Amino acid sequence: GESGAGKTETAKIAMQYLAALGGGSGIEYEILKTNPILEAFGNAKTSRNDNSSRFGKLIEIHFSETGKISGANIQTFLLEKSRVVQCAEGERAYHIFYQLCVGAPPALREKLNLMSAKEYKYLRQSSCYSINGVDDAEQFRIVVEALDIVHVSKEDQESVFAMLAAVLWLGNVSFTVIDNENHVEPVADEGLITVAKLIGCDIGELKLALSTRKMRVGNDTIVQNLTLSQATDTRDALAKSIYACLFEWLVEQINKSLAVGKRRTGRSISILDIYGFESFDRNSFEQFCINYANERLQQHFNRHLFKLEQEEYIQDGIDWAKVDFEDNKDCLNLFEKVPSPLTQLRVFVLTTKGVLLCYIFYLVVCHAFGIFIQADLTGNFFMFCMVASITTDTKISMNILSAKVLRFLLFNFRALQIIDILMSGSRSKFVGVMLHF
Repeated sequence: GESGAGKTETAKIAMQYLAALGGGSGIEYEILKTNPILEAFGNAKTSRNDNSSRFGKLIEIHFSETGKISGANIQTFLLEKSRVVQCAEGERAYHIFYQLCVGAPPALREKLNLMSAKEYKYLRQSSCYSINGVDDAEQFRIVVEALDIVHVSKEDQESVFAMLAAVLWLGNVSFTVIDNENHVEPVADEGLITVAKLIGCDIGELKLALSTRKMRVGNDTIVQNLTLSQATDTRDALAKSIYACLFEWLVEQINKSLAVGKRRTGRSISILDIYGFESFDRNSFEQFCINYANERLQQHFNRHLFKLEQEEYIQDGIDWAKVDFEDNKDCLNLFEKVPSPLTQLRVFVLTTKGVLLCYIFYLVVCHAFGIFIQADLTGNFFMFCMVASITTDTKISMNILSAKVLRFLLFNFRALQIIDILMSGSRSKFVGVMLHF
């Protein structure tokens, strides 16, 4: 479903229902307390949803032979790491950053050198620091309480908060140009000093890590200085890596607390909760993967609930009113069909050195009035819109298509016109533009 449709809330209700039915051992309370932790570290405010899941999770709840909950295991996937370092106007990074800035007690604030959210570059770029009706300080208290319940020690909790503060301070690290080739080095200011202290490394080593890279050439190691853009990317990559590792570590600690061990009977119920379809002005590769995963799950749902079920009704001769549903197979064919249209496009561009006009005509003839337009008109959860934005948005940050395609589209207005017309499904406009070639 789309972002904000209620997937996460429904998953929580399902977990509460199972806990009420299979409770009694006490572990069901721990299972329920994983929700505020995972939401704080994996959810964020987007333009469509104030509590949007930015990762997927599969919660496997195990039962004893008597039907009581005996433990659980959580698997996570596709964490949106890019949200750590950038988010659109009016959106927020992960909830835990704002909760920490507002709710941390004075002693912790002093230890981590915490400031308000507005003081951190990663958080202030979207100009959104709060959510209506949500008390971040109270949510921080709930998260700390939940960490206690799942047996994360106070010492480990402090380490978690230190890593979060380090990520925030990394965004404040700035660089200065040191030569006429635009090579840079980090400025040894409060940001750099605080990051080095929080992650426990030497400040000199941190400066080298952020401003140089090592390349192995034969038996030799070459140290290359970075330009400003390269150093900025390196800094952001470090911040994303720290956060992703922290998230994985937290899930691992939770699973240790909920482990079934020798009580495993093979009886379990799994609840899947993934983030929903969204289409932003600039869609990252992560969002592409999210939307594709949703399309595939939607197809699985349609196939088992509608298609196969109704085929059984026909075989059994049952008299019933047929249920019509939108089949998103055409959308999936864009990516899964062998060879897929997108794969053909990329291969064609690479092998013909960017000569794309003939291939656009091929796409038009073969697909425009079939798969492409049909997929667009059915509006299957923005997947086709996603493809269109990848193709037409020259500012896109993803590399799903080759750079040659994007450069071609940037400098060929009529090619953009064709693709825009394909999206609108206008045959007459299409013919008019093609006559100009």
